[in-house]
Amino acid sequence: MSKAEIQLGRYRSPYARRGQMVRIAYVIISAIYWLLTRLAGRPRGIVVLCYHSVRTDQLQRFTWQMRHTARRAVSPSAVASGRRASGGSPYICVTFDDGFENVLKNALPAMQALGVPATLFVVPGSFGMVPAWGMPVGHPDREERVASGPELAAAARRGLCSIGSHTFSHVRLSQAKRAEMMRELSDSKEALEELLDCEIVDLAFPYGDYDATTVERAYSSGYRRLFTLDPRLWHPEKGETLVGRFLVCPEMWRVEFALTCAGAYAWRAAWRRVWQRLRPARQRRAAGAPEVVAT
Repeated sequence: MSKAEIQLGRYRSPYARRGQMVRIAYVIISAIYWLLTRLAGRPRGIVVLCYHSVRTDQLQRFTWQMRHTARRAVSPSAVASGRRASGGSPYICVTFDDGFENVLKNALPAMQALGVPATLFVVPGSFGMVPAWGMPVGHPDREERVASGPELAAAARRGLCSIGSHTFSHVRLSQAKRAEMMRELSDSKEALEELLDCEIVDLAFPYGDYDATTVERAYSSGYRRLFTLDPRLWHPEKGETLVGRFLVCPEMWRVEFALTCAGAYAWRAAWRRVWQRLRPARQRRAAGAPEVVAT
């Protein structure tokens, strides 16, 4: 990736990494998918967006994105209680991972002005510091300060955001030993509940990394909604508490963002499942091993 791309903030974009032609192909596929699902009358669910940071130079683009979501914006807690946003469909939840200070300074005031609720998933082990977890050299968020506990608590008290856990120190939970995993889950929950004087029920998996064991232990630690980075719609009316999210950033093309908010990129979740099933078969064939068909 070029230095110019990093400076533009495109490092975080889930689409820009793939190059212009792939992005254009994704736009076309997503538009066709959206049209077919509309014609089929399929239930659209709720689109949950996942941002990370919003720098000052990105604020104009971000504000446009929030204007686009404003009529359909709803918080996860409102969804869980059965309330919905006014206006069109599908409804949209806006979340942020990591709890960067620039989100408090830039994103939250713009969202409050437009009436868009925000949910921040934060890392108590890095409060008031640059991220203690590993980030590649040149990553645009590597030197961004994580908001302090008092700053986050003040924002929550003013009604600017709701807070969830992103574990205590931002580890890959599926790779952690049982004792470490349970500490990451429980220590973060306890620290945030003491800070905010309220129950913490939402958890976002760092790196979107989870497995069946991780999910089971998160629920046993007292979390009730678990947020992933699987690009799929949320259907709370079906009792879903494992919530997919779509990675977004202010630098996205407007058409990419609009299609994402329409749920049009949900086809990527089905494609991922197919790809994961086909990949082992391709590897076995390449090695000359007999193909095993699951039944």
